[in-house]
Formats: sequence, C-alpha cells, structure tokens
Amino acid sequence: MTLVRRVLLMAMATVWAVVAAAAETPTPEVDWQDFFSVVTQGTGAQQTVSFTAYVLSLNDKEVTVKGYVSPLRVGAGDMVTIFMLTGTPGSCPFCAGGGVERFVLVEMAAPLKVDLTKEYTLRGRFTVSDTDDSGFYYRIHDAVQL
Repeated sequence: MTLVRRVLLMAMATVWAVVAAAAETPTPEVDWQDFFSVVTQGTGAQQTVSFTAYVLSLNDKEVTVKGYVSPLRVGAGDMVTIFMLTGTPGSCPFCAGGGVERFVLVEMAAPLKVDLTKEYTLRGRFTVSDTDDSGFYYRIHDAVQL
C-alpha cells in the first residue's frame, strides 16, 4: 500500500470517527433550576438581566426540556403550536408565583395535542434574550415531542 493511500485511509477513518462521535452526543437536558438562576437589577427601563454562563452557553443550540403546557389562548382546542412551558403542572402557571424566568415560550414544528396534566419532553433550538419583544427570556424553536 502506498504512503499516500495509507494517509488518505487514516484521514477518512478520522473523519468518520468524528462524525460518529457527534451523532452520539446527546442534546443537553435543561433543568428548571437553570432557568430560575436569573439575576435582575434595577427597575423599569434601567433593569438589567444576567443569565448564568451555562444558560448562555446553550443559546442557539438544540436542547431537551421537560415541563407542562400552558396554552396562551384558552379555548383554542386541544392542539397548539405556540404555548408556554412551565416546570409546574396545572392550568394556572402564575399561581406558582415567580416571574418570566419560570416560562419557556415554545414554537412547535407541528401541532401538539395538549393534556394539561401531562409532563412533556420537548427538543428544539433554544434561545435566550433579555430584549425579546414578547417579554420571555427563553424560547424553544421548532420543538418536537420526544
């Protein structure tokens, strides 16, 4: 076997090993405590928000999160594509107290049949922002149910 051929085969094996390792890397599962670790300072227009380094490291990456669906529109039926995900069960997430850090705005890739008592596991592209027009810090885009 020629040296060139041997080097080429070794390079191809290395590429395949890297591709295989990347395929086996699981998406991180975000715990609700990670979301709660927000620090706000000041009031009104002078308010600043600080996120943990871990949460910031997940920005624009695929993540998995477990939680309960809270529809944005009551009476919209049992299928939703955009909703709030919370860490607590029940139809009134505001009853648990806390602020906007206790919710993730989810945009599903396809409609999801809702059961307010069921915990869902979702995977999608996570974004974090303190300047989102919706007022939410956290979003999951193109989510799928696992």
